[in-house]
Amino acid sequence: MEKNDYDIVIVGAGMVGASLACGLIQAGFNCLVIDKQPCQFDVQSTTPDLRVSSISLSSIQWLNDLGIWQALEPTRLKNFNQLSMQEKQHSGCQFSASDINRDKLGCFVENQHLQHAALQQFAQPVYVTNITQVTKNESGWTVHTSDKQINCQLLIAADGAQSQIRRSLNLPISGWQYNQACYCANVKLQQNSSGQHTWQVFDNHKAQAIAYLPLYGQYATLIIYDRPAQLRQLSQLNQAQQHKYLSEAFAKYLPDNKFEFISSASFPLQKMTTANIADESLILIGDAAHTIHPLAGQGVNLGIRDAQLLVNHLSSLQGDLSGLTNEFWQPFQLKRKIDINSMSYLMDLIYFGYSSQSPILKGIRRTMVSSLNQMTNLKSLILKAAIGEYQN
Repeated sequence: MEKNDYDIVIVGAGMVGASLACGLIQAGFNCLVIDKQPCQFDVQSTTPDLRVSSISLSSIQWLNDLGIWQALEPTRLKNFNQLSMQEKQHSGCQFSASDINRDKLGCFVENQHLQHAALQQFAQPVYVTNITQVTKNESGWTVHTSDKQINCQLLIAADGAQSQIRRSLNLPISGWQYNQACYCANVKLQQNSSGQHTWQVFDNHKAQAIAYLPLYGQYATLIIYDRPAQLRQLSQLNQAQQHKYLSEAFAKYLPDNKFEFISSASFPLQKMTTANIADESLILIGDAAHTIHPLAGQGVNLGIRDAQLLVNHLSSLQGDLSGLTNEFWQPFQLKRKIDINSMSYLMDLIYFGYSSQSPILKGIRRTMVSSLNQMTNLKSLILKAAIGEYQN
């Protein structure tokens, strides 16, 4: 059986894993990236991919530093400079890039598009295979496949929420399944996506929320958060029936409510954090380490900040990975836990705050949201946190 030795093996070639690989190889490490399947993004595709992410300004800056952002096709990107949230039939709160002297708050990009650009910049072949097991050895880890044994000093799991590495090693996690799922549909509007404004409307009576994500050209993603059973029924309808449901749900919020239905998908929502994201020669990042409610689109940005801090922390070793101890990882783990937990708790506060039927909480919530428009300093603080400014 063939044997190979690397400084670092990254399992998972998604947006976070591929971006991390770029950072580590540019820092001088010998890296191998393993994934179950190749990236199959087609930049010539006439319709957008269903999986889309909101990339914050701080994430864009780091990706730009790595040369990844420049490798994206600009005609498939959509910047946004305004975001708003409101409760149905009540006043809401509006945030604008101009509130913090920026020209944008972030950018919507297809997940596979960003993954493709990162792998292009990585410029090394991804080893597409299935891992049979991982075992600890004296100097790190051995990754076993059907035809190879790959030794590494540091193993990084970036293989998503259902991480094979995390599960195979029985690493402890905590969290819960939300009593809510997410349905997303890509549509083509009759005119270009309205401006650079993304928004969300909560319906407390139905325990539901809808959101609008403008994409490039005439495309947009329409999102519904609702009870899992309700969205399972919606997903089982044919395209014409789904189109009708979306037209009714978004009737008051889209300019002329005329659009072409393209495709849809739905998925459950789970909050999860692993007990330790770093343990000597093993690291978990991105969704393999933490998942949060997606209502503010911050999940991938947390993963990118994992990768950014990890590259910075490992660079201090100047290529020598022999000193990977739990003591070495303490500052990294502390910084990441503060960021991850604070963002996760904030998402839960919004989720439970808008789900509560308590008349007292309803009154408090509506007063706070309405007042927030007048509290410019607090709005600036929230916006700067959302774009990742305090994590740099």
